[in-house]
Amino acid sequence: TLYAREAILDSATFDNLQINEDLNVDGLTTLDSTTIDGDLVVTQNFTLSTLTDNRVVIVGPNGILEDDANLTFDATTLQVGVDFNVDGLTTLDSTTIDGDLIVNRNLFVYGEQTNISTTELLVEDQQIVIADGANTSLLADGAGIALGDSATPIGYMRYSYNANDPRWVFQPKIFADEIEFTVIDCGTYA
Repeated sequence: TLYAREAILDSATFDNLQINEDLNVDGLTTLDSTTIDGDLVVTQNFTLSTLTDNRVVIVGPNGILEDDANLTFDATTLQVGVDFNVDGLTTLDSTTIDGDLIVNRNLFVYGEQTNISTTELLVEDQQIVIADGANTSLLADGAGIALGDSATPIGYMRYSYNANDPRWVFQPKIFADEIEFTVIDCGTYA
């Protein structure tokens, strides 16, 4: 047992070292394997280097991942209290955002179905394109807007392809207090 008020060691090897109070390290600390039972609090920059595949991760005071970063957290929850900026591609298997999601550039959604559960949907664009890329009437057949269930809607406005007479089909019928036509084509009857 060694009791000392102060010790200056050029080199020391311990099989087991327990520190009951603060441990202050001014220089570089190298840890082969580390387990932290409590919280890890970083008050300034946090730098990790030479991770898998010799990639470098640098997390600065604003939470910026720089260079070719590869950082893995084996944790249930990762909370970032400051800005989190990612310059490269981000792949998320499943994501829940409790606050606002702001996309400053383009948003691409690749999938079978996109659900929007909101009271009001505001679109600032002046045109909504349905069946984008359908360059023939046949390819646009069935495109439109439906009300209620998509399989059995209670109302719809749908484009219907017919080689001789393509048309828009409305269900239920259109009701208007006043309708103005430039030309009315009643067709040809025998």
